[in-house]
Amino acid sequence: MLDERKLRLIVNNIPYKPLKVLDIFSGDCRYSKWIQTHYEVELITAIDKKKHNSIWCEDVNFKQVEITCDTDVRELSMDVGINAYNVILMFDALEHTPCYGKLIELAKRCITIDGVVLGSTIGIPLDKVDDAIYSDPEHLHLFTQVFIIKLFKKYGFEKVRVSQDHEMIFFTARIL
Repeated sequence: MLDERKLRLIVNNIPYKPLKVLDIFSGDCRYSKWIQTHYEVELITAIDKKKHNSIWCEDVNFKQVEITCDTDVRELSMDVGINAYNVILMFDALEHTPCYGKLIELAKRCITIDGVVLGSTIGIPLDKVDDAIYSDPEHLHLFTQVFIIKLFKKYGFEKVRVSQDHEMIFFTARIL
């Protein structure tokens, strides 16, 4: 089932022209393929550590890569496509790696000048800020809205917008 909040983020921020989509930590490719059913898409490239056997991943340019702290992002971006994508998806990606900066660095190298990063991550629940203790082994990090803004700006994104719905932080990031 697709998260309506993520679909709203896509609909409200996607550029209206032929799209080239890079789906970082794509999972089963649901959101990039949803975009393809609603917009003109020239290319979808998905990156994840394993390819899911899902109908959503069919006809996707899939790159099986585990992005770690040792990943050479310059080399990976040359393989994926430097300045090639006008939509980069990072849904539920940042909290799953100790090296979230590598994901943002990859996005920065692969995005077109007029492109947009659309994403979500786990945040400290707004109603439990004072006693936020997180012990889910699947999610390595909890983020705040302010940290997400600072993180993207550190990697050269100028326009960063965030919103939060309980524990989920949604963000858009643009270079210009």
